[in-house]
Amino acid sequence: GFVRYLRELGYRVSVLVSPGRVREGLFGRIDDPGVQVFGLPQRRIRRWVRRGGLPGSLGVVVTTASKLPARADGRIDYEQVFGTDCTTPVYVVEHDVRDRVDRGVWDPRSITLRQVDYRGARSVVVNPHDFGSVAVTPRSAGPLRFLVVGTLGKGKRAQHRIVDAVRELLGEGERGFEVTVVGKRGVGRLPADVSGMFRVLGRVSFASLYAEVERADVLLTAYEAENADHDFYRTAGTSGNFQLVWGFAKPCVVLREFAPINGLDEDNSILYDGSGGLADGMRRAIALTPTAYARMQHRLQQDAAALADASRRNLAALLVL
Repeated sequence: GFVRYLRELGYRVSVLVSPGRVREGLFGRIDDPGVQVFGLPQRRIRRWVRRGGLPGSLGVVVTTASKLPARADGRIDYEQVFGTDCTTPVYVVEHDVRDRVDRGVWDPRSITLRQVDYRGARSVVVNPHDFGSVAVTPRSAGPLRFLVVGTLGKGKRAQHRIVDAVRELLGEGERGFEVTVVGKRGVGRLPADVSGMFRVLGRVSFASLYAEVERADVLLTAYEAENADHDFYRTAGTSGNFQLVWGFAKPCVVLREFAPINGLDEDNSILYDGSGGLADGMRRAIALTPTAYARMQHRLQQDAAALADASRRNLAALLVL
């Protein structure tokens, strides 16, 4: 997504990324002669930068600020990475603002994927929800395909919520759906009475992930309003799930408390209320007609385009290249 905005602003882009991410197809759907992707271990990237590899660059975007070392007070130690003589502008993307805000060293010129809601912190919002060439697929003709992306490992309450919701639907005789789970820890052992409704893939490559999102109809989330660990997704950061929602025009089932700050509403996703409402959200998703589903997708595409326009303007205003 950052590459797309920089290209639209007229820049050529070189991407330095771990070789494994290249092999897994992170940039596999980008075909642009103005973009060069180099698979380099982080150690080699750091050594290249320290040896003066930046003078030919107009600027550097570091897409994960936590990869950079911090000083004792919490500020990013740019000199340790880029040297004392570096004059190339460096822009950083913060995925969790809490530590630097709490320590009073937050830089409002930092990039975040959405406007955060944490102790009044301000930032430059640039949402990179472009994954390259994607197919916006219609609702499948058969059972509705839910997709869960992330960790729902053994002992996770989110897993229990999803299992309980599936069990409730089965108890009503509803079998017009399936749940695919993608994530490095899988889902542990599923109860026998619901296991037939799940398709568990575990950790997959980016290429396979993109294909699974295109195959899916609805992204399924199980955030909890009462879970302190989940507060992050409505205050200080965001989730990759929402990036997939925008990038692939896939509606999601989401707890209402997590919807507004992430740009979701009743017109582009399925919102549910309360601890017992996940089954209701899934039920309403299953009941979507192809026409209603297409209308929701169209709204997502409109909202994603508006988000991209705002992000591009924000990035252009930030750059001093």
